[in-house]
Amino acid sequence: MEHIKVAKVPPTPLLPIITHQVDNVELLSRGTPTLGTLHLTAHHLIFSSTVPEGEKPREMWVCYPIIHTVERRQPLSLGVEGCALRFRCRDFNFFTLGFRNEAEGKDVFESVAKLTCVGMCKVV
Repeated sequence: MEHIKVAKVPPTPLLPIITHQVDNVELLSRGTPTLGTLHLTAHHLIFSSTVPEGEKPREMWVCYPIIHTVERRQPLSLGVEGCALRFRCRDFNFFTLGFRNEAEGKDVFESVAKLTCVGMCKVV
Protein backbone atom coordinates (compact mmCIF):
# COMPACT_ATOMS: atom_id res chain seq x y z
CA MET A 1 0.00 0.00 0.00
CA GLU A 2 3.01 2.32 0.22
CA HIS A 3 2.94 2.72 -3.58
CA ILE A 4 -0.50 4.35 -3.62
CA LYS A 5 -0.26 8.16 -3.78
CA VAL A 6 -3.94 9.19 -3.60
CA ALA A 7 -5.95 10.09 -0.47
CA LYS A 8 -6.63 7.31 2.06
CA VAL A 9 -10.22 6.64 3.16
CA PRO A 10 -11.31 4.65 6.25
CA PRO A 11 -13.39 1.45 5.83
CA THR A 12 -17.15 1.78 5.19
CA PRO A 13 -19.98 -0.77 5.28
CA LEU A 14 -19.98 -0.82 1.47
CA LEU A 15 -16.20 -1.32 1.24
CA PRO A 16 -14.91 -2.79 4.54
CA ILE A 17 -11.20 -2.37 3.74
CA ILE A 18 -8.88 0.62 3.78
CA THR A 19 -8.88 2.18 0.33
CA HIS A 20 -7.53 5.21 -1.43
CA GLN A 21 -10.06 7.11 -3.49
CA VAL A 22 -10.51 9.85 -6.05
CA ASP A 23 -13.93 11.48 -6.46
CA ASN A 24 -15.50 12.91 -9.64
CA VAL A 25 -13.83 10.51 -12.06
CA GLU A 26 -15.46 9.86 -15.43
CA LEU A 27 -15.40 6.30 -16.76
CA LEU A 28 -15.77 5.91 -20.51
CA SER A 29 -16.47 2.30 -21.40
CA ARG A 30 -18.24 0.99 -24.51
CA GLY A 31 -19.05 4.56 -25.54
CA THR A 32 -20.96 5.38 -22.35
CA PRO A 33 -19.62 8.02 -19.93
CA THR A 34 -20.34 7.45 -16.21
CA LEU A 35 -19.40 9.73 -13.30
CA GLY A 36 -18.26 8.12 -10.06
CA THR A 37 -15.51 7.41 -7.55
CA LEU A 38 -12.30 5.49 -8.14
CA HIS A 39 -10.99 3.31 -5.31
CA LEU A 40 -7.46 1.87 -5.27
CA THR A 41 -6.82 -1.11 -3.01
CA ALA A 42 -3.77 -3.33 -2.66
CA HIS A 43 -5.10 -5.77 -5.28
CA HIS A 44 -7.89 -4.06 -7.25
CA LEU A 45 -8.88 -0.87 -9.02
CA ILE A 46 -12.59 -0.30 -8.27
CA PHE A 47 -14.87 2.21 -10.02
CA SER A 48 -18.19 2.91 -8.30
CA SER A 49 -20.75 5.00 -10.17
CA THR A 50 -22.60 7.92 -8.61
CA VAL A 51 -26.35 7.15 -8.55
CA PRO A 52 -29.45 8.78 -7.05
CA GLU A 53 -30.46 7.93 -3.48
CA GLY A 54 -32.06 4.50 -3.10
CA GLU A 55 -30.41 2.91 -6.15
CA LYS A 56 -27.51 0.49 -6.00
CA PRO A 57 -24.27 1.87 -7.51
CA ARG A 58 -22.76 0.01 -10.44
CA GLU A 59 -19.21 -1.13 -9.84
CA MET A 60 -16.35 -2.27 -12.02
CA TRP A 61 -13.56 -4.26 -10.35
CA VAL A 62 -10.27 -4.76 -12.19
CA CYS A 63 -7.46 -6.75 -10.59
CA TYR A 64 -4.01 -5.34 -11.30
CA PRO A 65 -2.52 -8.45 -13.00
CA ILE A 66 -5.17 -8.27 -15.76
CA ILE A 67 -4.12 -4.73 -16.76
CA HIS A 68 -1.91 -4.89 -19.84
CA THR A 69 -1.12 -1.22 -20.50
CA VAL A 70 -2.05 2.21 -19.18
CA GLU A 71 -1.52 5.36 -21.24
CA ARG A 72 -1.63 8.83 -19.74
CA ARG A 73 -3.18 11.29 -22.17
CA GLN A 74 -3.13 15.05 -21.93
CA PRO A 75 -6.20 17.12 -22.85
CA LEU A 76 -6.50 18.07 -26.52
CA SER A 77 -7.55 21.68 -25.84
CA LEU A 78 -5.08 24.20 -24.49
CA GLY A 79 -7.48 25.76 -21.98
CA VAL A 80 -8.73 22.46 -20.51
CA GLU A 81 -7.29 21.03 -17.30
CA GLY A 82 -7.13 17.37 -16.33
CA CYS A 83 -5.99 14.21 -18.01
CA ALA A 84 -7.23 10.80 -19.06
CA LEU A 85 -5.87 7.31 -18.43
CA ARG A 86 -6.52 4.72 -21.14
CA PHE A 87 -6.53 1.12 -19.84
CA ARG A 88 -6.09 -1.97 -22.00
CA CYS A 89 -6.67 -5.26 -20.21
CA ARG A 90 -5.56 -8.81 -20.99
CA ASP A 91 -9.21 -9.87 -21.36
CA PHE A 92 -9.64 -7.37 -24.27
CA ASN A 93 -11.52 -4.89 -22.08
CA PHE A 94 -10.74 -1.23 -22.84
CA PHE A 95 -11.79 1.76 -20.75
CA THR A 96 -10.75 5.35 -20.06
CA LEU A 97 -10.76 7.20 -16.75
CA GLY A 98 -11.01 10.99 -17.00
CA PHE A 99 -9.74 13.23 -14.19
CA ARG A 100 -10.57 16.92 -13.77
CA ASN A 101 -7.29 17.54 -11.95
CA GLU A 102 -4.06 16.58 -13.68
CA ALA A 103 -2.28 15.94 -10.36
CA GLU A 104 -4.89 13.31 -9.38
CA GLY A 105 -4.54 11.63 -12.76
CA LYS A 106 -0.76 11.59 -12.45
CA ASP A 107 -0.95 10.11 -8.93
CA VAL A 108 -3.35 7.36 -10.05
CA PHE A 109 -1.16 6.61 -13.08
CA GLU A 110 1.99 6.28 -10.96
CA SER A 111 0.18 4.21 -8.32
CA VAL A 112 -1.25 1.78 -10.88
CA ALA A 113 2.14 1.54 -12.60
CA LYS A 114 3.84 0.54 -9.34
CA LEU A 115 1.07 -1.92 -8.41
CA THR A 116 1.02 -3.65 -11.82
CA CYS A 117 4.73 -3.77 -12.68
CA VAL A 118 7.09 -6.17 -11.00
CA GLY A 119 10.46 -4.50 -10.58
CA MET A 120 12.59 -7.60 -10.30
CA CYS A 121 12.05 -11.31 -9.78
CA LYS A 122 14.56 -13.12 -7.60
CA VAL A 123 14.97 -16.89 -7.58
CA VAL A 124 15.95 -18.25 -4.20
